[in-house]
Amino acid sequence: MAYTLGQAAKATGLNKATIFKALKAGKISGVKDVHGRYVIDPAELHRVYPPVSDNGDKSGTGQREPTGNNDAETQLLREKVALLERLVDQITGERDRLLLLLPPPPAPSAAVPELQLKTKPNRGIFGWFKARAA
Repeated sequence: MAYTLGQAAKATGLNKATIFKALKAGKISGVKDVHGRYVIDPAELHRVYPPVSDNGDKSGTGQREPTGNNDAETQLLREKVALLERLVDQITGERDRLLLLLPPPPAPSAAVPELQLKTKPNRGIFGWFKARAA
């Protein structure tokens, strides 16, 4: 039996808006029925969002089931983050050391000649009059 948006939200413990956004983003797939409502296959929905546990909770605010033991993966990721933080510190120190070796930028000089733009003579009717008057 396929879920509607509301049934999918209850089955996962999420909001209807979250399920709708997942449909629009392509995280889960669903089709519209003849009435224009989304229909979502339960297997497709629970591929991304685990079902809520059935603890006899009648209030409709079920809790998600735990997804498993991820301690080893979490520890590996923490080690990688620590390594990356050390690398960033090393690179920042090296950048600062190299910036100290650079010569200071030259001070702006007042002796720089200004560029003079050549203007075209006015070739319109008024330019003709000016040329005649001169």
